[in-house]
Amino acid sequence: MTKRRALKHGMACLQASGWPTGKKPSLLIVIQGRYNKDYWLVVLARHGARLKDLDRLIRDVWVECCDHLSSFKIGGVAYDSDDEYSRNAMGVPLSHLVSPGSTFSYDYDFGSTTSLDLKVIGETPVAPPGGPLCLIARNNPPVIPCDLCGGEAAFILDDPDEDIPHYYCRECLSSTDHDPDCVETIANSPRNGVCGYAEDPIAAHLWYPPGWSTDGIVPEEPDEIPDDDEAEVNAAIAAVIQDIGPDIDAFVEEEGAVYGDKDACMAGDTIIAFCTFMHLSMERRSMHGMPHPCRGA
Repeated sequence: MTKRRALKHGMACLQASGWPTGKKPSLLIVIQGRYNKDYWLVVLARHGARLKDLDRLIRDVWVECCDHLSSFKIGGVAYDSDDEYSRNAMGVPLSHLVSPGSTFSYDYDFGSTTSLDLKVIGETPVAPPGGPLCLIARNNPPVIPCDLCGGEAAFILDDPDEDIPHYYCRECLSSTDHDPDCVETIANSPRNGVCGYAEDPIAAHLWYPPGWSTDGIVPEEPDEIPDDDEAEVNAAIAAVIQDIGPDIDAFVEEEGAVYGDKDACMAGDTIIAFCTFMHLSMERRSMHGMPHPCRGA
């Protein structure tokens, strides 16, 4: 649903939630990506919640990758994560700094910076059921097009040799020459594609309402990306076994009777590997009009 509908729905849910009522009102805060407003969160903050609590929620749900520094800017004053002792430290309560209508900002990582805009959209007597903050709504993952076919992408290829990440659907990714270690599922975060960021559903789960599971926060990893070479090898192995499987079994049995099961299994694996190689070699020679490797020998 849209952010507007989510806010309206969330307010109705809060009233019917049965959650505790605080002695002082809680704040409702919208957080969104500065440069991509498709990413947004709605957070319920208890009256006594501190800036560092909000910093922790943003890190756990949206941005944490390498324990970078972060900073809020409120009314022209910066509150930094590495400042523990001054009055501008993140230990100050949110309610001392903002109120309904207040806008402020947040930056994470001062190298590859992720910038967020925040606004206090209202207050409510309802308090978070557990800790100082609770996430009550967030955007559905935006649809990102595949770089090749334009369909919905499922993977991000973040090659360190490339300036920008690339997005692919499963089929198009399998047709590219890529390093599997550089492939990740697409994160529902404004930090997606930056600094190797990957979602951590266990950390995020701490800030969700009761009843949520980690599977509901981040979908299960897709099946392994298909590998055309692996599929071709598996097909060749199946063809070899279908063709001479009984002969290989008989050979292994004879080897086992003489040398033992361990050596017999190694011999059987060697025969299958050699025959698979020959099968693939003959297929590729046939595709290119080349003579059979054993003819004329």
